[in-house]
Order: sequence, then C-alpha cells, then structure tokens
Amino acid sequence: MAMRIESLAGELAKPEDVRLREVLDALDGRAVIFDGLGERVGHLLDEMDEWIERAGEAERLAEERLAHVNQMQADIEAEQRGGWRGGSVLAPGRTRRWGRS
Repeated sequence: MAMRIESLAGELAKPEDVRLREVLDALDGRAVIFDGLGERVGHLLDEMDEWIERAGEAERLAEERLAHVNQMQADIEAEQRGGWRGGSVLAPGRTRRWGRS
C-alpha cells in the first residue's frame, strides 16, 4: 500500500502536460479512435507553452514600463515640490544648495 501511495504521489508531482502526454502515449494503438491523438494534443500543448511564454514576456515588458512610468511620476512630483534639478532625487535628510552645483 505504501508503494502505491508513493507511486501516486510521484505521478501527481509531475506537471499536468507531462501526465497527459503519458496517458495519450499509452492510448496510442489501443483503438483506431486514439491513433494520432497524442500527436495532435501534443501539438496543442506545445502551442500553449509558446503562448504562455509570450504572455510572460509581455508581462515582464509591462512591469518594466510601469516601473519606468512610476519613476517618471516620482521625478515629476519631486520637481513640482522644487526638489529636483535634472538628476536623481536626493536621499531623505539631504539638502541641496540651489546656488551651487
């Protein structure tokens, strides 16, 4: 019984697409209806992986752009408060003498 539980735990630890591919491979050749099913579903899974990868890239790009916009907004707000002169905002507690560089 313990061996069966360990085997099931190992199977459940696999990603869903891997388990699906294994089931489809096992079905291939069992009946005419299943012939080629693994290949067709495998193609769809490969496409889904590509879509997921593209979505991840788009999300990373959006996060980078959002961070850039947030920095620009912080710079604009600092400039409006009078604490910005073309460089980075000073660390808290530091003051700049506007008459000198």
